[in-house]
Amino acid sequence: MRLLLLVGPMLLAACSPGNKEAADAETTSNEVGSYEMSGGETTARIRAEDGSITSMRSGSQVPVSLPAGFSVAPGLTVLNNTHVERGDARYVLLTMEGAQPVAQVVGFYRKQAEAAGIEVNVDVTAADSTTIAGESRSGLAFSLMAGRSGDKTTVQLTLNKGMDRSTQGGGL
Repeated sequence: MRLLLLVGPMLLAACSPGNKEAADAETTSNEVGSYEMSGGETTARIRAEDGSITSMRSGSQVPVSLPAGFSVAPGLTVLNNTHVERGDARYVLLTMEGAQPVAQVVGFYRKQAEAAGIEVNVDVTAADSTTIAGESRSGLAFSLMAGRSGDKTTVQLTLNKGMDRSTQGGGL
């Protein structure tokens, strides 16, 4: 939960335009964190009491790095990319947009998820949006939300392997 308390405000700061800024923070539990904002990217590092380091990069300029077998669907533009690492654990949240119909985007990512060994066991469609999610036996969690508004489809893709979900508040 302490990770969420530090990373949450940093993610909000990532959405703010601005020049290069840096700050340090220390929580009451001796966790130490720092962040830096520069152009289209915010970076953050948190060192926990046990010495483990969690790092985050978020913004429109962060290079996309997805697990093997996953890619940005043709025609989608990445609006924001959040990448969190702690040891071998990885968490990626991509926000994308494009002209493709929701069903086409969902089909593309369902195929990638199933090829990666993910059992898609959540499939909810309501009005102009669809959410699918699942997890592989190796622990790779996947979720995709795609919704249509006007002539645009907005997509959020989340891939998580090894991050303790209890520290993410259901997302990050």
